[in-house]
Amino acid sequence: MPWALGRTVTGYALADGVVLALETESWRSASQLVIAHPSGRVERRPLAETGTFRGGWLFGAIAEATVLRMFARRVSAAGFGPRVDLGLVPATSPGVYPCHFHLRTAGEASFLAIEISHGPEAPQVATTFFRGGRWSPLALHTLDSLDTRVACTRGVGHVLWKDDNMFSGTGSRDIVALTAWPEGTVRVERHPPLPASDYLDFEVLPLGDRVLALSLEETGLSARLAPLAELGRAPDLALLELPDGLWSFTAHARGEHAIVVLRESETRCEFAVRVAADGAVRPVTPFG
Repeated sequence: MPWALGRTVTGYALADGVVLALETESWRSASQLVIAHPSGRVERRPLAETGTFRGGWLFGAIAEATVLRMFARRVSAAGFGPRVDLGLVPATSPGVYPCHFHLRTAGEASFLAIEISHGPEAPQVATTFFRGGRWSPLALHTLDSLDTRVACTRGVGHVLWKDDNMFSGTGSRDIVALTAWPEGTVRVERHPPLPASDYLDFEVLPLGDRVLALSLEETGLSARLAPLAELGRAPDLALLELPDGLWSFTAHARGEHAIVVLRESETRCEFAVRVAADGAVRPVTPFG
């Protein structure tokens, strides 16, 4: 069923056969929640703020004098719930804004990681857990990159990134893992990068309690799977062979498994595989 949605639709979600969308205008902080029904009926409910849909929630930030007030609202086919304040992010320099909202759910608990740009300064990630109907206090951590991989495994939050040298100035390409527990404990580990000769363009992401490092070789997709401290000496695994071509891939952390999408640019071939926490690989979509 096509619907006529005006202005700029900045986000959407699906719930019980109903399409939820957000209409806004770039110069306004307010928006409208659009509820499009399969029958073709469209409802619009005004909102005092705008944001991004993730997993049945609307997340966003309200700019105040020297802070960003992060918030969440439940959204569903019935409309939206009250605004919940998640916490404050200092915004004393220009260019402070939330870049990405990563929501991961494991069982009854959810883990939210928000990448926040601070302009020319080092970025941050804000983390919080949703348990028992409540969000935990927002915690802020310094990042070296605005390209993180996020997962939630057995109620523990994982944020993984490579030091991309943009903010640290170290040129290290270190692999950094932040592990967060709901009670507020946080552990940060840093490990030297994998050898450039073997993993010049490697991708890292959390997988279960370990780290998965992926790289394209001449014959296929290779990987290492180990705790971060052991990744440098872990054996290389041949995950799958690929025919000749110009291949690229994207990898997505999903807690106890990862999804890897591979693409060949000349033939426009695309397929996906699922990598389990034990390293087992099975196809998600057929090759071709």
